[in-house]
Amino acid sequence: MHEDELSVDTLSVGAQLCQARTAMQLSMMDIAQRLKISPQQIALIEDDDFNTIGLVFSRGFVRQYARHVGLDADSLVAAMSGNLQRKAESLSVHNEEIPLSKGLSKYWLVLFIGAITLVIGIPLALYYWLSGDTASATPKKTVITPPPIIAPAKQPLTPAAALLVTPVPAEGKEATANSDVSNAVTTSTTDIATGRMSFKFDTDSWVEIRDGSNHTVLSHLYRAGETAEISGTPPLSLVIGNAAKVSLQYNDQPVDLTPHTGVTVARVTLK
Repeated sequence: MHEDELSVDTLSVGAQLCQARTAMQLSMMDIAQRLKISPQQIALIEDDDFNTIGLVFSRGFVRQYARHVGLDADSLVAAMSGNLQRKAESLSVHNEEIPLSKGLSKYWLVLFIGAITLVIGIPLALYYWLSGDTASATPKKTVITPPPIIAPAKQPLTPAAALLVTPVPAEGKEATANSDVSNAVTTSTTDIATGRMSFKFDTDSWVEIRDGSNHTVLSHLYRAGETAEISGTPPLSLVIGNAAKVSLQYNDQPVDLTPHTGVTVARVTLK
């Protein structure tokens, strides 16, 4: 086992999330906007302060956070629950019966049972709602097409384009000369090259792709078993979470992500 893998296993849940976010060069504000929560709550999660947020809500936030940074959400939630269970076992509960008057005993008993039902039932309902996982959905193949390229407005002939025009004798053939100029301009304009990327995901992975103009071509979380085909204008800058479980081909040629992978995130530029 590599030293990087050992260090990840010994990190707490919040520390693993913080490390993955930093590796992807994302700020707390970026994650807060994607999870629709405040940066202060992100800081509490990364400090493993789940009691302040609440156990039920913390599990849901950790699951969503892990998916956004390309980590295994189930293993992090399980690790968080294990830590909280060990803390709970260390607490001793002192139970003391409080005598009730005969006239009020039934009344207080009903109120007590109703309060216990609310205290236990509402958090359980929220937990199952927040922790619902759609990973069992049928994998589907995603094909993303880049936005159409808008042809630039007609510009005056450049010196290079003017050299391609064959002179025509001035014998009333002005229309023919104009046609030749139009053909020269059309010949000098070439299609912008595009790069074709094919992905195969063996585990959940977050992918971000930017083109040569630093425009975002793709920012998406893929599920295990999915494939994707994306095209863009090179050079293309890729950030891939859980890169060890992702296969990539560029223009039908395999790309080895290992040399470009840190702890779990790969950063590679395709030209």
